Parts: sequence; structure tokens; C-alpha cells
Amino acid sequence: MSQRTFSLKSRRLRFLKMFHNHTQLTYKQRMMGWAGCIGIAILLAVISILSLLKLAGAPAKFAVPYTLCNIFLLVSTFFLIGPKAQCRVMCKDYRALTSAIFVVSMILTLVVAFVSMNKALQMLLVLFFVCVQVVALVWYSLSFIPYGRSMCYRCCCKGQVDGVMRAVV
Repeated sequence: MSQRTFSLKSRRLRFLKMFHNHTQLTYKQRMMGWAGCIGIAILLAVISILSLLKLAGAPAKFAVPYTLCNIFLLVSTFFLIGPKAQCRVMCKDYRALTSAIFVVSMILTLVVAFVSMNKALQMLLVLFFVCVQVVALVWYSLSFIPYGRSMCYRCCCKGQVDGVMRAVV
């Protein structure tokens, strides 16, 4: 094995160790990683908004940048609290269902965007899964605000909480 190959492998291993143990990153490096991911997410959001007009003809041109935007937003939090901590936060009892719905809806959005099917059905499914992404992200975000979910539910549903929603709120 050549010196260059060994050096490249050792750099990759160092990067992976550093990424998995975010405490090795300095505050400045974490902020730069976070800002970089946020910047890419904003760029992808703009691209997805501009491609919204092409949704009927090519749903993938909207679905891919929009979903990648959400992925970069999620990855940006890895730089702030670390990937392990973020996964632990996402898997807490009161966030696990919302997190799972969010991740699955991102995957299904991309699958539907690339599967060959009737364009009208494809467009409707892409829009449906994008809406699921938005609702899941908002519901997930509200879990960080004290009583955020209950306030939102009371505003939207006039305080009528049924048995199923009591567990989620």
C-alpha cells in the first residue's frame, strides 16, 4: 500500500472520529459546519421554490431540492449538539413518532419522485408527502416549546382533544 493511500485512509478515519465525537470540534468549527449546512439548506429551499412551477411536469425537480433542504437542516443540528445527542432527542417518547413520520415522509417523497408512474398521481403524492414533512417538522419543533403542542392544538381544534391526540399532545 502506498504512502498516499495510507494517508488518505487515515484522514478519513480522523474525520469520522471527529464527526462522531463532536466535542473534538472547536466552537468555531461547529458554528462553521452549522452555518454551511444552513446556507446549503437555504439555497436548496430557493431552488425548490423556483422549481415549484415545474411541479406538474417534473415533480422530482421540486421534491429533491425540498427534501435535501430538510436533510441539511437536520444535519446542521448535528454540528450544534452532535449526531448521537440529536438522535437521542429525536427518539424521546414524545418525539419518536413525529421524528419517524418526518424521516419516512422524506424517504417516500424521494421514492415517489423517482418512480415511474402517472404524472398527475406522482405530483399529488409528492405534494402529499411534502405536506406531511412540513406538518411533522412543525409538530416536532413545537415539542421544544413548553406547552407548544397543546397551545397549537387548542388554537387549531378549539381545545377539543380526543383520546388519540391526548397521547401525542
